[in-house]
Amino acid sequence: MRTTRPTFVSVGFCLLFLALPLSSLSQPSVSSSVYDSFLKCLSEKTKTSQSEIAKIVFSQANPSYTSVLRAYIRNARFNKSSTPKPTIIVTPLSYSHYMASGAVDMVHKWQFVGPKTDKNLFMRMLIQPATRNKVKTVRATVVALFLGKADDVVSLLAKELPELALKKENCREMTWFQSALYWYNYLNATQTDPKVFLDRNLDSSSFGKRKSDYVETEIPRHGIESLFKKMIELGKIGLVFNPYGGRMAEIAEDATPFPHRNMLFKIQYSINWKDSSQDLEKRYLKQKPKRSTVS
Repeated sequence: MRTTRPTFVSVGFCLLFLALPLSSLSQPSVSSSVYDSFLKCLSEKTKTSQSEIAKIVFSQANPSYTSVLRAYIRNARFNKSSTPKPTIIVTPLSYSHYMASGAVDMVHKWQFVGPKTDKNLFMRMLIQPATRNKVKTVRATVVALFLGKADDVVSLLAKELPELALKKENCREMTWFQSALYWYNYLNATQTDPKVFLDRNLDSSSFGKRKSDYVETEIPRHGIESLFKKMIELGKIGLVFNPYGGRMAEIAEDATPFPHRNMLFKIQYSINWKDSSQDLEKRYLKQKPKRSTVS
């Protein structure tokens, strides 16, 4: 009997709007056109006036362009006239500029794909606050398990979630048992001794709290944005979106004592801390947003 070796797909990516060049075009006329279009687009996405956006977007016609280029790239190659220069430089100042990129869109679209995709594919979405270049933002990561071949899941997600840009080299083929090691946070699962599952050292455990919500209809895009803002305010919290659907959705609600079969996915709210402290426990279990404003 021929069997198909399970394929474990590990996909990790940070969806941030980075302060990086957008292209290597250097013609002034093209630069002006790209600058105006980009300014309008970013203004609409962030709900910020174009005059404010213009303070962080530098075209080649801007007198500060050269100094900003040298400060951000820090590469002597760009001091030469023969080296193509970026058409636009973006220098984000707040988390809202980061959120303008794919993180919000990716999380929003995941809701329409994760619960309804191939039954052999499980895609978990991890959402966490993060800091990049001293700017607070949110990091979204997808971790997936596919029962099949790497080529098949790459082809599938190219159609259903092309924004993921999944490639075969992002996939790791391994046995089912090895995939269990990976979910247990052993990144080198294929080289890890399975005997680690016999470790019952309770002293290695950390402290934590978990709560869950069940999502019946997709969260609108503005709801995802509000969620990101709240996570940044709280600072130390993690969200896990676990898709339902698949085989679970094929079983009648009254067939087994599980009332959430028709839900799209579960949101798990989690927080962990290492030290045993009543003060930390009170702080994290009853944490509230800090009093601050974000512009």
